[in-house]
Amino acid sequence: MKALHYLLLLFCSVLSGCVTSDQSSLSENQADLHEVTVLHIEKKIADMVHTSRDWEMSQFRTYQRKDIDGDRVADAILLTTFEHGMNWHRELFVCLSSSPQRVMHVDLGGKGDREADEVEIKDQTIIIRGKRYAAGDAMCCPSQPYESTFVVADGKIVQNQ
Repeated sequence: MKALHYLLLLFCSVLSGCVTSDQSSLSENQADLHEVTVLHIEKKIADMVHTSRDWEMSQFRTYQRKDIDGDRVADAILLTTFEHGMNWHRELFVCLSSSPQRVMHVDLGGKGDREADEVEIKDQTIIIRGKRYAAGDAMCCPSQPYESTFVVADGKIVQNQ
């Protein structure tokens, strides 16, 4: 009887291990995909820094992980700042889980134009909020709030009108 009990316990352990293994495999694949999309964004930034001689100010990074291509897997979205001398500009990067080899980016403006402060993802739309410079604003301090929305279409980040 004791042997039957141990055999039943072993059988249940193996069976439950199989279920857990399938679930963890799915999670591991999504984690691997997350790493790949982020690494591709990092490579794109390194290439841009090397080519342009602009310097990324990583302390101003904002990462988001949300599904924007509709495949139910989180995509990588990064809002970051580059500077060159006394000038700076903000860039938006997107790397989709459905095409992790391709990194899209768009310049969101910078000093003297507008300052992108926040990124939010809602209903597969990227919402950027910040402030524009008004007449009389000092270069340190734009004062007019703005909001811009973007979507990914045909492999590009496209601003909605």
